[in-house]
Order: sequence, then structure tokens, then C-alpha cells
Amino acid sequence: NIMPNWFSYTVGGTRTLSYGEAGDSTQISLGQVSTVGSVAISGDIASASGALDTSSSATVTQSTDKTTGVTANANSGQITTDDAALASNAQVRFTVSNSNVESTDVIAINYEVVSYSIQAIAIRNGSFDIIIRNNSGSSLSDALVLNFIRIAEE
Repeated sequence: NIMPNWFSYTVGGTRTLSYGEAGDSTQISLGQVSTVGSVAISGDIASASGALDTSSSATVTQSTDKTTGVTANANSGQITTDDAALASNAQVRFTVSNSNVESTDVIAINYEVVSYSIQAIAIRNGSFDIIIRNNSGSSLSDALVLNFIRIAEE
């Protein structure tokens, strides 16, 4: 056991991490982790309240400016924004059209540039919006790389 109620087992170099009592029908499988080299997750990560479906991914680049909508019909992906200037303490909003998204989903966004705050809002069937805010004291002209994943209600 790793911790109380956590257990793992290894088959052919792949370790499976789970939570719950071994053999209990309520246990939650957290996926598989390769024990050699980089971490790799195979299959979906599921829990009692939602699932991360890693079966599809999209890569899109915004054109024109940071308010231009994009289409990313996948459960996860990467959006590169336009490098148009965003004034100090200003914010913009754009729509991501995505036929996989439902109004009960959660959209998680990851990004690297600390001068901005970024949030997914207005999640609805077929799309969600992203707000980008420049928190710095000056105008910034970055092409931001936003990684997103859809967490679906099961």
C-alpha cells in the first residue's frame, strides 16, 4: 500500500494506481503510470463524478486578434492566441466552438505566462468562452499557448 486506501500493482512494467479497498466495487482506478522514463497515462482517468477523456486532441491558432473565435472539436488541445497587444489591466474574451462540450462540463486551462490570468467561462453545449486578462503594468504582445482539457460529467 502507498497510503491508507491507496494501492498499486505492476504488470509488465506498468503500475496501476487505485483508491479504495482491493476488490471493493467502489474503488476508483486512477490510470496507469509507466515506471520507466516519462509518465504516461493510458486510457481515460475516471472518478465517481467525472472523467478525463484523452481520446481526441486539437491544435488551433487564433488569427486576426485575441478576440477571434476558434474551433477545437476535441476533448483536449492547445490554442495559440494571436500576438496582438493587450493593454495593461485590460481583458479580452473569445469563444471556443467545440461540439464535444456540454453545459455540465468543466474546462481546465493551463498556461505558462504569469503576467496574465486566464479563465474558461460560459460553458454551454457546443462552446465555451475564454477570458484573458493582462495583469502587468504595461502592454503585452504575446502569442499565448493555452492547453485545455474537458472534464465531463459521467
